[in-house]
Amino acid sequence: MTVLHFLYKSATAMEKAQETVSDERAPIQKLYHEFGDMTTLHGMRRAVSSNKCWIRGIWTLLVLVGAGLALYQFISIVREFQTSPVSTVVSIKYQPRLEFPAVTLCNLNPIRLSKASQAIKDLVNGTETLEQQNAKLEELLSENSTEEKMLMGHSMEDMLIDCKFNGVSISEILFKKFFFLLRIPNKLISRAVWLYSITFVNFKTIFST
Repeated sequence: MTVLHFLYKSATAMEKAQETVSDERAPIQKLYHEFGDMTTLHGMRRAVSSNKCWIRGIWTLLVLVGAGLALYQFISIVREFQTSPVSTVVSIKYQPRLEFPAVTLCNLNPIRLSKASQAIKDLVNGTETLEQQNAKLEELLSENSTEEKMLMGHSMEDMLIDCKFNGVSISEILFKKFFFLLRIPNKLISRAVWLYSITFVNFKTIFST
């Protein structure tokens, strides 16, 4: 028992000594092993976790060679980039005259509720299908003249909030009013549509759409 007890104490003391040495080197070795186990760098895991020393040495050498080649390639690319400087020049060119674009405003709501007659109100509040309502609406609109339809429609004063071109405000008076009946193929929709085109006079230059 005495011999066994002595051997047990000796083994325990050696283990404690090894743990002490291991603890002293733990910060660097632990960090190194954790990095090798968790990194996605090719070859680094084998350089850390291989059981044989010569295998770890080979993989460590390969990793260092690969890192050196990558650094060399990076430095070569940076030097190549610096040999071809790039300069960007931004200039603003002011045009004294701008071509007026084509402007068209379209309201697909054919009739204002405040201008609608009692017949239109009855049609909207009726129980007919959408196809029947569209047919009646087209019939009612066809009975009125173009002037009457324009009076029933929307005004540019209500539709136009703000309009400027070339720094100049454009009034709704400069818009011209047109009317036609819009038909959409393969759909049960027929709408009376008012289009507004504009003729703008600015600095003795007439732009017409």
